[in-house]
Amino acid sequence: MTQQSDRSADDESRLKQQLLKLAPKPSAQHNDNVMRAAEAKAKKVAALRQPKRGTARWFVSGLGIAASIVLAAIITWPPGNESPLVTAERGGRIADVVPVDGATVHTTPSRFEWPASAETRQYQLNVYSDAAELLWSSAPLTDTTWNVGDELNLSKGARYFWVVDLLESPGGKSIGPFWFSIE
Repeated sequence: MTQQSDRSADDESRLKQQLLKLAPKPSAQHNDNVMRAAEAKAKKVAALRQPKRGTARWFVSGLGIAASIVLAAIITWPPGNESPLVTAERGGRIADVVPVDGATVHTTPSRFEWPASAETRQYQLNVYSDAAELLWSSAPLTDTTWNVGDELNLSKGARYFWVVDLLESPGGKSIGPFWFSIE
């Protein structure tokens, strides 16, 4: 049995040697073509990563113009009126809410307030933990203010967010989310 296994190992070795002799060997021309193609690809990738000429200059100029327009709007806004930046929509969020988006408070807020929507007459206030766990949800509300009672007791040292669902709006729209932290 060992002779037969030695013989099959020898046969396998000879077969490998013959296959190696028959295997195509890349020519020098082939290697040059592969290297040229790799260099061309590397140059294309490097060119894509480089910013186009003048792009940064135009971006900075545009940023400066935008800042000038905002500053001019703030300076020329009529006295006694609320600043345009306070009531403007920012990414679909409305800034005139209580507690203010990003506020840090000392205790659970005493009330939540949001702007009325023309799309509904009923709202539902939902309060979530920072991990998006629903902590409390109101019954349907017709008012845009909810005074906090004993039903909502939030822990200090945590961050929360709240969302107001527009119950009668098509597509299940909502106002928010708005964040606040309790120190």
